[in-house]
Amino acid sequence: MPKLAPALAVIAVAAVAGFFAGRWWPTGPPTLQAATALFGQERALPEFALTDHTGRAYTRQDLEGTWTLLFFGYTHCPDICPITLATMSACVDALAALGGEAPRVVFVSVDPERDAPSHLRGYVTVFREDFLGVTGPHEELRKLTRALGVVYARDGDGPEYLVEHSAALLLVNPKGEFQAVFTPPHEPDAMARDIVAIRAH
Repeated sequence: MPKLAPALAVIAVAAVAGFFAGRWWPTGPPTLQAATALFGQERALPEFALTDHTGRAYTRQDLEGTWTLLFFGYTHCPDICPITLATMSACVDALAALGGEAPRVVFVSVDPERDAPSHLRGYVTVFREDFLGVTGPHEELRKLTRALGVVYARDGDGPEYLVEHSAALLLVNPKGEFQAVFTPPHEPDAMARDIVAIRAH
């Protein structure tokens, strides 16, 4: 019996360690409120060539090294785009309140005919000074939209035409991979909590 005591002690310590490991370091993906995340199935994005609102080239390499939140729309959008950009600004504030670092927010215009880089700059910085606007030829835009499952189409022929587009927000990880999607309606606090959980996983 005395020889058995050390073995029982080791088993007890292992059991306790296992309990706390399972409690504090869960092995499964986190429970998310607003996002659908591709844990273990992240998708690498293709090469593309766009231009940001400062006139600088914006490529896949700009998605690497940081978390990025992408939204596709256009500056003449009457409702969805301004509401969503305001929501993304509120999400950045919510992340700051949680002590989390905000992803880079990039507004991708799918209306390059009207949204020149200089026009984009005046639009996106109204919502937040560090928001970035990018655009480019449709053939380059579609390389990115197809990889992310985003669709858009021009509606009308006159100068005041509309552009139908997806309202989803796409989260890209620092490897330049599609990591998660936030579908509307967007709630800033829930988005912020999910971004913190995704980054920590």
